[in-house]
Amino acid sequence: KNSQDNIALHRLYAWLLMEDRRYDEALGQYRIIDGSAHANGNELFNFAQRLHQEHAYKSASDAFKDIIDNDQHSPLLPSARFGYARAVEEQVALADTSAAPSESHPTYNHVIQLYESIAADHGIPDLAAQSLYRIGVIKLDKLFDLNGALDAFTRMKALPATSSIFSDAVLKTGEIQTARNDLA
Repeated sequence: KNSQDNIALHRLYAWLLMEDRRYDEALGQYRIIDGSAHANGNELFNFAQRLHQEHAYKSASDAFKDIIDNDQHSPLLPSARFGYARAVEEQVALADTSAAPSESHPTYNHVIQLYESIAADHGIPDLAAQSLYRIGVIKLDKLFDLNGALDAFTRMKALPATSSIFSDAVLKTGEIQTARNDLA
């Protein structure tokens, strides 16, 4: 309390909170750290990625959302949008299927909309390709929409091949064709 501007103490406190799995409180500390260090979302982004690795998807999505809402000029914005979509996707996967859809209980259709908005912005082709891949995987594995999944994987072909994810998309396309009994 006597050293509100001491970033090292905030980092230490955030680390202790993380060790105790008090992710929301740790996020509050990283908001302070990011603001005090004039990091323009860098501290929050790194923390959000760590939260995602810790499977604290709700807190990770909150951290990514902070960057999206407050740092519109950050070069991390496209990656934060993708990170947010991934965290929300993981939340949906873990959510109770009996819960009514809402902002606090998003659905796969909401996640697909998030990915579609990223894919529509071709500023970073790799993120667009990853978004289309995630759409295809959701439609294939979760919604059993073979046509929608095939469409997403096909749309990936229009993007520059900069990622190994394209070979994964080809394999998924093969799964779809096999499911359709189109072995040719």
